[in-house]
Amino acid sequence: LVLDSLSREVHPASGNARVLREVNGEPRLKPCWSLLPSRDGDQEPIGKLAGRMLEVGVRAARLFPAFYRLSLAEWCLGELLSELEKHRVPTFIDPCDSFVGGWPPDDTNWDAVVGLCRAHPRLPVIISESRFRSANRMIYQAMAACPNLRIELSGFWVHHGIEYVCRQFGAERLLFGTKWPIRELGGTVAQLQFADIRECERAKIAGDNLRGLLHDAFP
Repeated sequence: LVLDSLSREVHPASGNARVLREVNGEPRLKPCWSLLPSRDGDQEPIGKLAGRMLEVGVRAARLFPAFYRLSLAEWCLGELLSELEKHRVPTFIDPCDSFVGGWPPDDTNWDAVVGLCRAHPRLPVIISESRFRSANRMIYQAMAACPNLRIELSGFWVHHGIEYVCRQFGAERLLFGTKWPIRELGGTVAQLQFADIRECERAKIAGDNLRGLLHDAFP
């Protein structure tokens, strides 16, 4: 699942078009778009967004509330999220403000995330944190409160965390991810490879869960 860095660091319009060219002809690579609420004509109107995504084969979206200074509240993103929910588009939320100067801890606003998930219960929401350090208890409370909430593994460096989530909530709630090329891939690969879980659970996390979500988008 490929996102163009320009769509995060400059503007979605700068990278969303380019990622389509970059993955063209590569069946194992799937494009992902960064999105913003649109009011000034700088991107596809929300009413036409789903049709355009379906037309070009984009079945996942990503939000960067810190980079673009967005609130996750309904007054700001509700219209956009309702459109994505209608088509069950997997929506990744990455709260990290910067990848410079180390890995800031626990940037996710869990109150806002839970409110978002409850307001849009059919929207698959995936949190992709730079580094989960001390919010594990809130993560688990949020997962218990929101069946549509999932965690991407690149920042989930938690001792036996994979085993705990599989036991408490099911392997379906975890998605493999690495944040490559910002990070190398080996850490997340090893964490999943050596987790004390069943092979069927490992297969779900490693790819089947994401494939299922992408397949279910735009039913």
